[in-house]
Amino acid sequence: MIRERATVHKRIYPDFTKPGLKYTRLVLKALTLIIFFGVLTYTEYINFKYGPYKQPSTAGVKQLRGNYHVTEFKLNGQDIPYNQLDTVRWQEATFENWTTLTFKVNQPVVIDPSNGGGSPMHDIQRTFEITGVAGGQRAFHYYADTIDKVLYLQDKNAVALRRGRGGRGNRNRCGDAKKQPQDNWISKTAWQHIGDEKMMIDKRAWSTRRDREFAQKQREPKRNRMVLKYTTTDGSRVILTGINEHKDSIYIVLDRYNRNYILPKSTLVAGKY
Repeated sequence: MIRERATVHKRIYPDFTKPGLKYTRLVLKALTLIIFFGVLTYTEYINFKYGPYKQPSTAGVKQLRGNYHVTEFKLNGQDIPYNQLDTVRWQEATFENWTTLTFKVNQPVVIDPSNGGGSPMHDIQRTFEITGVAGGQRAFHYYADTIDKVLYLQDKNAVALRRGRGGRGNRNRCGDAKKQPQDNWISKTAWQHIGDEKMMIDKRAWSTRRDREFAQKQREPKRNRMVLKYTTTDGSRVILTGINEHKDSIYIVLDRYNRNYILPKSTLVAGKY
């Protein structure tokens, strides 16, 4: 190209007729097929089944799963009747298959644009369900003490509290963690009942990354919290009592109903709960 001369390129054909090269090629080809189409396909299936991308992996309390009407709501002992314009009363609630309680109130919500941010191992950091969601929809991750029937809930939308709209003047940031006393909002006895979150998924879905992330001390941002005791027989009616994120006493009666969706349910379902 530089000297502008006619040139014929050389073609090199490897000779795989020799036994050493022939069997080496076959072994490498077989390993490539096994690793990329066998092992990786299996690991992707396990992740899809037990640790789906951005979707919380820990199963929620089976008795509580479902959609609920809020038939009774009391704040500090005062009954608040249903009113679409009320800014305190819950309008509806859902216990997801995983460890999330969602409910709707007539209040603006700061939109979280993070879309989960990578693939965190902690369920509270898997925020796909609140990304871009407004309309008063709230989502709280919970740890469940199924022995004493207590839910320890934290708001998944940490952005709202940092902007001063999720609580009453509480605007602490994660950078202030060193100034805060040790966080013991969940007692040691309750943690014994709850168990280790890392161990709450199928062992086949464990990974070095999961072990490493759970071993690290997390610097979690300040979040709104609730501690609610639940009572139910078969899940058709659930009664929640306790303290909400504003330190107010609440009493809530939830009645389950079957929600009719326009689209049929997909046969491909991520996560095993």
